[in-house]
Amino acid sequence: MLNVIRAELFRYKKSKLFWVILTAIFINGGVYGMSVATSEVFDDIFIMPLFILLAAYFSLMIGREYADGTIRNKVIAGKTKATIYFAQITLSLMMSTIFIGAFFIPFIVIASTTMAANIPLAVILSSSVGFIMSIFVWSILFTVVSILISSREIAAIINFILFFAIMISAYQINHSLGQQEYISTITSELPEQMTPEEVKQAVDGTFEGSYYTEQNDDGALIYLKLIQSGEEILNPRYIDEPLRTILQPLEYLLPYGQLNAYISTLTSYMYAASEEDVPFHLFPLYSLCMLAVLIAIGFIAFRKKDLR
Repeated sequence: MLNVIRAELFRYKKSKLFWVILTAIFINGGVYGMSVATSEVFDDIFIMPLFILLAAYFSLMIGREYADGTIRNKVIAGKTKATIYFAQITLSLMMSTIFIGAFFIPFIVIASTTMAANIPLAVILSSSVGFIMSIFVWSILFTVVSILISSREIAAIINFILFFAIMISAYQINHSLGQQEYISTITSELPEQMTPEEVKQAVDGTFEGSYYTEQNDDGALIYLKLIQSGEEILNPRYIDEPLRTILQPLEYLLPYGQLNAYISTLTSYMYAASEEDVPFHLFPLYSLCMLAVLIAIGFIAFRKKDLR
């Protein structure tokens, strides 16, 4: 398998597509770093190109192997499907590491001063590790799709659809879990007769609140205060148990759900230096689980694929 990896790595590095994508990711990292340094907000709109570039790269590179007959020739040469598959998985992780470096180098150079002045080092490091792990998940997802679909055009389309579907799903779950359980609504102001002590305060001008006076049938002056009457009603959009317990880890299993959590917490440090109750320490574990599941599913499906 090492010979396959070395040969493919040499071919990948000689590809013009590799250098184009690498340059684009380097520029993306610089733009994102500049955005953080100037606005002090971690906006995901500036990081989305990274995932789109990864989807395009793995779809086109692996698709070209099918178009050139490279994968078929490996089978003819006696390479097993397991060797071909796991060599490609290893190669994708290696290429992802290179792309991560290309993204982080300009980002850190530009945004490090702003981040260090507002965010604790431990939070920066844990977020970086989790973010890197989530990029590996994206890369393996795009790789599995591309190696299972021979057409690079169809693979690219499916990868783009998966990216936006996961992104929208993460946003929707986050929005649903952020709903308040109750909606407090002020319904009315009801008059209530004031006590003698409150009447004395009203006469002295020290009564806090709204009041008015009126005369009864005997002509006596009555002091009435206004009491706000309100009620809390259940929010129909609130996600209750047991569904809430299911959706919360599901949000963090999605790589874009993790990204949303990192962005929200890091931005809050920029303004309030407060840490949200987010289980960052579990994110790398979630990513490892996703990697294992994706690799296993891909291998099972690839074994049944006709490569001749």
